[in-house]
Amino acid sequence: IDTSSDSLSDGGSVELNGQGNVQAGTIDTSSFLDAGDVNITGADLVVGDIDAASDSSAFGNGGNVVLNGQGNVQAGTINTSSDSYDGGNVTLRSDGDMQVTYINAQGGFSYYEGSYLYGTGGTVDISAARLFRAISTFSDRNEVNASIATAAPSRGGSVTIRHNGGLLATPFTVGSDFNGSNGTQGAITTGSSNTIAQGTFPQTFTQGTSPSDIQLI
Repeated sequence: IDTSSDSLSDGGSVELNGQGNVQAGTIDTSSFLDAGDVNITGADLVVGDIDAASDSSAFGNGGNVVLNGQGNVQAGTINTSSDSYDGGNVTLRSDGDMQVTYINAQGGFSYYEGSYLYGTGGTVDISAARLFRAISTFSDRNEVNASIATAAPSRGGSVTIRHNGGLLATPFTVGSDFNGSNGTQGAITTGSSNTIAQGTFPQTFTQGTSPSDIQLI
């Protein structure tokens, strides 16, 4: 599904609603200006890469991505970043297990009429009734090897991950401690001063202060 724009216009939005399972390949709503939103609801969700980035020096925001599954949720890379202003928000819900490749919701900056405009990172809000995992990494704007990044010149967006690893005796693990079932292959970062590079978290953990905090619940 391609609603992207390679000219000075916004990307189109995509909405998929299924009474049963939903399966889709790559979804591209990216743009030089504002990227389109992506909203997918169904039972089990299986989706390829989602590119909702604003990817030029023009003034533009990343699109928002919402995946709402009443079963398991599996997605590829989710990119809501902006090269020039605010990153889009990422909201993921699952009544089962959830897996993504990685999430890039970083913000950027641009130069407009003699002034620099500094963007913010998008928020990442994840709720999995069972386990969550991000299985790959990328290099963020601060050269952090990350699985989830919301860094930005102005401020990073918050990252909240709710999972059921406590009841399932499967702690949340990050980086080199990643156990492959619940956690992230790389770091979780909202900026250079607030990064979880590795660790094992059997209980609720919060690092940083709002609005750029990281919560593992």
